[in-house]
Amino acid sequence: MNQVYLLGFPLLLSLYLYYNCETRKLRHIPTIGFSSPILSYISAIQFIFKGNKMLQEGYTRYPGQIFKFPYLNRWGVVVNGRRLTEELRKAPDDTMSFEKASEDNLKIRYTMGDQIADDTYHTPIVRTKLTRNIGNLFNEINDEILHSFDVILPSNEWTRYPTMDTIVKIVCRTVNRVFVGLPLCRNQELLDLEANFTLEVVFSAQLMNLAPSFLIPLIGRIRSPAHSIRRATGYLSSLINERRTQAQSNDKAPLFLDWLIEEATEEEQADDRLATRILIMNFASVHTTSSIFVHTLYNLASRTNEYLEPLRAEVQEITSQEGWNINSLSKMRKIDSFIKETLRFNGLGDLIDRKVLKDYTFYNGITVPKGTMISTSTDTIHNDENNYKNAREFIGFRYVDKAVLEGDVTRRRYDIVATSEDFLTFGMGRHACPGRFFAAAVMKLLLAHLVINYDIKLEHEGNPPKNIHIATTRMLPPKAGIMLKKRGL
Repeated sequence: MNQVYLLGFPLLLSLYLYYNCETRKLRHIPTIGFSSPILSYISAIQFIFKGNKMLQEGYTRYPGQIFKFPYLNRWGVVVNGRRLTEELRKAPDDTMSFEKASEDNLKIRYTMGDQIADDTYHTPIVRTKLTRNIGNLFNEINDEILHSFDVILPSNEWTRYPTMDTIVKIVCRTVNRVFVGLPLCRNQELLDLEANFTLEVVFSAQLMNLAPSFLIPLIGRIRSPAHSIRRATGYLSSLINERRTQAQSNDKAPLFLDWLIEEATEEEQADDRLATRILIMNFASVHTTSSIFVHTLYNLASRTNEYLEPLRAEVQEITSQEGWNINSLSKMRKIDSFIKETLRFNGLGDLIDRKVLKDYTFYNGITVPKGTMISTSTDTIHNDENNYKNAREFIGFRYVDKAVLEGDVTRRRYDIVATSEDFLTFGMGRHACPGRFFAAAVMKLLLAHLVINYDIKLEHEGNPPKNIHIATTRMLPPKAGIMLKKRGL
């Protein structure tokens, strides 16, 4: 017991001293919850369970202003209103850094490795080569979705499927058809490894974010991703060597792995380095896409009378005339709108973060010091009646209606991939999610095939499962299910 006290006292003292120093720096910014160095821990614990409500309180109480709220180990600062959000969006990267915020939030050096923190060359590949080749990859994506449905959702009778697990399997197969191709995209051991890697990164990052800074290196060593990287390398080495040869002869359809090999420096050409990039691509795509699509399924299953037949009719009409291709997919405006409304209504997280690298003074005279994590709250913006009429109501064809009403059908500024000051699910400005075009194509194709080939209903009559809120993230109960039945066509 004495050893516990000896270890616990310096830990609590270091937290108190750090928090007191940070509190003084931000004392001029109003607070949601308690602001004193000791009582603020009570509010920090409340934030874990009521973060969305506290952010809404700040949005309502301080319109067009800046407020702060406590985490267990630091303060978070939030800007409200379009003018401050736009100023945050336009701030230069050497002053407000998206990359440093991500590195800090995910503890990337420990959860993914120095190579990912120091060189994100995979990101421009996503933005350019992957996005430009979605049309060329359409048949691969389409084929893998159909195959996955046959294997994973085979029943002609009403069958309960565990929603998240089922959709993760389908999405993981589909995106890996593009990343590593056949047959590895159907290797369940590799797919399980990639899915578990994402969960390990998130868990490890959350653990380190709750710990004082001097313990982070120790936790990082204990939670090292080295084992997962070694296993992934074992699965991928043969393919990597094969694709190096194929890159020269160019007689096969490109994989994302090919583009990694083309762009990698000499150091990054090592098999384990390339395998790590494939793990990172899965981290960035599988669980986010799966979570969005699970919400989409629940929104549809709870409103089948209103939306299932219109969605089905749109897909049937377009594909009967044009077949299944990227152009026909782009014409499915109701499919697009339904998923985008899901993103607005059931966003995955409440904050878009930047890390302040230099003291910065906003137009209203408020200065935020170096080292501050500063954010925009997406959920509050998406639920603001000034931005959306009946904002608390799910309106599946909201964006189709807006486009028609404003005569904007051809410009596509209400499409799912379009970001704006009142739609921030994919981020904002030059740091908006580069993979959103690929993710949108996958989700739209999934929904289009699902409404054509399956009937759907909730596991239990009534409302869909409720979100679980943990600080600034939300998720559905992991064991919740959905009822599907293959249609006799």
